[in-house]
Amino acid sequence: YRVLSEVMDLTGKSVLEVGCGFGDFGAFLFKKYEGVQYAGIDISSRMIEEGRRARPDLRLRHVNLMDMDSNQKFDVVLAQGIFYLITGDAEAKMRSLVEKMFSLAQQAVAFSAISTWAPNQNGTEFYVNPVKLLEWLRHLTPYLALRHDYHSGDVTFYLYKEKRNGNDKTRE
Repeated sequence: YRVLSEVMDLTGKSVLEVGCGFGDFGAFLFKKYEGVQYAGIDISSRMIEEGRRARPDLRLRHVNLMDMDSNQKFDVVLAQGIFYLITGDAEAKMRSLVEKMFSLAQQAVAFSAISTWAPNQNGTEFYVNPVKLLEWLRHLTPYLALRHDYHSGDVTFYLYKEKRNGNDKTRE
């Protein structure tokens, strides 16, 4: 949760978590950031029911990301561990999900995935090639970062709508 939440200071921000499950990440955000306005969505109605039972204080909804109205906006959209079970044309499906997340975000998107650089891989899970994905993501925004420094099998990407102060050095 720590790495995903480090996309920016989330104090007072509206945050949408895609694939929220039981809402554990929302509870983490409430402890770490004052005034965070959290909403979680998941395609599993059972996960949402259990999450609401365990955490009635969280705003959890049974919604498919792709069905969300693009006029609904959040400061930050986050997703952790939602891509690894995608089947079929997993890469195309992941790209569609990321594009939708980016369309709902006003400031930033952060998401994690299982990396092809992982030393141990399970043949039934979808792994992303960090370099290949980074190349595609730069077409959404030139303001992005890749984090592969916290776990050998995971990669996190931060996508920003605008240049970040102090993070973009312009060549002269």
